Amino acid sequence: MNTFQNIRLQFAALCFLWAGMLVAQEVERDSAQTILIQNLDEVVLTATRTERQLSSLPLPVQIISQDAIRNTNTLRLSEILNEQTGLITVSDFGSAEGIQLQGLDAQYTLILINGVPLIGRSAGTLDLKRVALGNIKQIEIVKGASSSLYGSEALGGVINIITETPKEGLEGSLTHRSSSFDIHDSNIQISSKKKKLGISLFVNRYENGGFDLTGDDGLNSLDPYSNWTINPSITYDFAEETKLYVSGRYFEQQQDLTILENQGEANIDEWNVHVR
Repeated sequence: MNTFQNIRLQFAALCFLWAGMLVAQEVERDSAQTILIQNLDEVVLTATRTERQLSSLPLPVQIISQDAIRNTNTLRLSEILNEQTGLITVSDFGSAEGIQLQGLDAQYTLILINGVPLIGRSAGTLDLKRVALGNIKQIEIVKGASSSLYGSEALGGVINIITETPKEGLEGSLTHRSSSFDIHDSNIQISSKKKKLGISLFVNRYENGGFDLTGDDGLNSLDPYSNWTINPSITYDFAEETKLYVSGRYFEQQQDLTILENQGEANIDEWNVHVR
């Protein structure tokens, strides 16, 4: 009797284990059928002078996409940066707006356009209102010292502005925005690419009527000003890893100044060409 009972117990145990294995296999098969796999686009960062995955960087990094820029309805670089966390915009006496990173002064934040330093600092501050957003593809913000790559100007961090590149075929766009304080912003963008050669041209016209918040003291809070930005570029693909890139930037600004009963004018005229 004991032998027969042992055989029955062993047979029941084997049946139980076999049923458990079938259930486990069915669960694995059902789980495999319901798993959704998504491949995300690789995010690279060029503000470190090399394209790297975002997850591999040791410093805090923030990326502002083109969609995010358009959704905010902002016109100038100072406006979009003013809406980001951890960034502080500061104004000097001449109403120029700079940016502070890591609590350091604006002169220690380096501003790049396609990896090229933006020129035109005044008393250490680079006016961010001079940069239009019409042709910007992405803004990369590296919060932390990058002086080993770019020198003392990058002690607080680096902001790299990446513009759009030509796509196959011919494309063009014309946009205009107006708002209070007699602000007008117009953009013209034309780009073309045929096989290895790409050409693009971006033109921006910006006007600001200024305003006065203090009353009859003879000074304006912001004097009226207007500027032009012209940005042409040429690219040529010799091979997949060998490319020629030539870009230029021309900026011109006129501002009417009022100090008590005196009238004046301030002009800015600058240009640069970059080949790599």
